[in-house]
Formats: sequence, structure tokens, C-alpha cells
Amino acid sequence: MKNKRLAGLCLTAILAGCNYSGKAIELDASLVPDQYQQERKTLIIGLDGVRVDALKKADTPNIDSLAEKGAYSFEMQADIPTWSGHEWSNVLTGVTAKKHGVTENMFRGKNYFEYPDIFTRLSYVEPELNTIPIVSWNGISDNILLGVNNLIYHENKYECESSVAEDAVYSLTEDNPDLMYLHILDVDKAGHSYGFHPDVWQYVKTIEDVDKQIGSIMESLKNRPNYEQENWLVLLTTDHGGTREGHGGATPEERTVFYIANGKDVVPGEIKPVPRHVDIVPTVLKHMRIPVNPSWGLDGKVAGLK
Repeated sequence: MKNKRLAGLCLTAILAGCNYSGKAIELDASLVPDQYQQERKTLIIGLDGVRVDALKKADTPNIDSLAEKGAYSFEMQADIPTWSGHEWSNVLTGVTAKKHGVTENMFRGKNYFEYPDIFTRLSYVEPELNTIPIVSWNGISDNILLGVNNLIYHENKYECESSVAEDAVYSLTEDNPDLMYLHILDVDKAGHSYGFHPDVWQYVKTIEDVDKQIGSIMESLKNRPNYEQENWLVLLTTDHGGTREGHGGATPEERTVFYIANGKDVVPGEIKPVPRHVDIVPTVLKHMRIPVNPSWGLDGKVAGLK
């Protein structure tokens, strides 16, 4: 039974109690559990190449607000090697490279047929859900998300960050997404151009610019006409950090990443034990009340939710 249909049927069953004459009894809606009153939705924001100590140095009021009011870890460790193809595969499939097969950006050995991304998987198990991934790296669009029909891709140009944000704002305003994934590449591009380091002002400024885009995205989410009847989970993460020379290695500066979860069902505060990239898929599935089939072989666990 599908997620929305299940919620609707449960709500109907709760509200439509019958007396001995067969007439419906009106019940106080406040007595109905919250999970049956609100549509469960998820927004995953993936910021490519954000080094944690540079994030902490940058002026990022929107990211700070998501962390302060939510669950967070700034000690999460990316798997080795720290290549985007490897880490975003972990994020989007919920399994490690031992299963999905990818450890670098050439995507050699990929096994997404057996271990697909969450969007492809939901197209089979929850086809009525409106899922919208918006990405700015063709490694994701051409490899990981091959089974997704409504994928939006922005070519790797300097304006792709604002384009992703603009499309996200449009979709949140004009469409009715159930699950969105935004991949924003600009911080990674700045790192490769100038160095991944908190002392590199161009790198830090790009983090601050992206934070402003997140602010516009969150504003559009909260301005949705049915926002009060919706239960949004917002997840924010990065794939890797870096050094002045780049990334792909095993240094703490490259491996240390962050995870932020914000929403009504989140347990506020620092997450212990430290979460992993593969925890994102099971966390999304739990929030959206989608049962996990053991045959999927997910490697992660729920992180940050009640």
C-alpha cells in the first residue's frame, strides 16, 4: 500500500468511527496522530566539496540555523578515496562501494542495477510520489540517476549554483514535490580553482554565496500554501573536503564532512555515534514511512530522527 494512500486510509479509519446506527461519528482532529494529518516530504541538499573548518569560518546564517534547530554532526567521515563519484553514490544508494562498485569519478565497476539510487528505487515501489532531482554535475546525471525521468541537469558552468536554486524555488512554488535532491557544485569548483582551505577567501566566499541560495530555497519551502499541513525533513551534507592541492586522499581535511537534519521529527543536538553518508537513504525512507525491504541490502541506519 502506497505511502499517501496509507496515510489517507488511516486518517479515514480514525475519523470515520461508526455508532450502532451506522452513522459516522465526528472526532476531534487534534486527537489524530500528527503522522496521519501531514504529508511527509524530504529535501536533500548536497553541497559539493565543502571543507568543514572553512564552513565554520564562513558567514552562513542559513546553514547555521538548520544545524542549531536540528540534528547535526561535523565529524562525519567520508569513505576513502574521497572522490565525488564514490561519495555521492554512497549518499544516493544507501550502500557502500563494496555493493555499488564505484570508488572514483570514472564510474568503473558501477552496479546500480542491483543497488539503484533512491529515486530509481522509489519509481518502482512508490510510483505516485513526485520526485525531483536537480543536479549540476554530469557524473551524477549520466551515471547514478539513469533511471530517473524528471531529472533536471545544469551544465557545469559558474552560474549553475544559482540555476539549481532557481529551479528548486520554482519546483517548490509551482509543483508539489515529495522528494527533492539538489546538487550544487560551486564550492567544489572554487576549491579546484583556488584551493580547499579556510584561508582562501575565494573558497570561503563561495560557501557564503551558496548559503544565500539555501536561504532562498528554504524561504520558498516555508512559503508553500500547504506548508503547515506538510512535514518536511531537510537534509544537508557534502561529499568531501579538500586541501590546497585538491581531494581524493585520506587526510582529515579531505575526509571530515558534515550532516545536518532539520524538521519536525528530528531529535535536536549532536548526533552520536557519528553518522555516515549511507545513513541518508534509510533516514529518508523512515521519515516518509516507506518500509525497507531487506533484499535492498542497505548499509546505513536512521540518523537524527525520533
